[in-house]
Amino acid sequence: MRIQMVSDADRAELERCARAKGASARMVERARTVLLAADGLTGAQIAERAGCTEPTVIKWCRRYTEAGLTGLEDTPRPGGPKTVLTEVSDKPSDYGSRLLQTQRDVTRRRNSSDLR
Repeated sequence: MRIQMVSDADRAELERCARAKGASARMVERARTVLLAADGLTGAQIAERAGCTEPTVIKWCRRYTEAGLTGLEDTPRPGGPKTVLTEVSDKPSDYGSRLLQTQRDVTRRRNSSDLR
């Protein structure tokens, strides 16, 4: 997978992102993938160096070619919005007891399914 051209501005931003300590691992991988493709490496070589699969390399190179740097951002996932716990207690012990009870319930279910 070859990327025809990466502008100097895009290259600078991709290199910054690939080295950024605060960047997500996903963005670092995507930036490295595009930079390696721009340097002329094959999909298999990029996958080996970036630690991903060749289809992943193809996906991010295609998205960069189609949309530039914005193509490397996460797209919204299907499904409903995340829900937030609305019941809040001021006592930390309440949270711990609910968590412990949840763990007990999971263990019970796991153990009962092992008996079947």
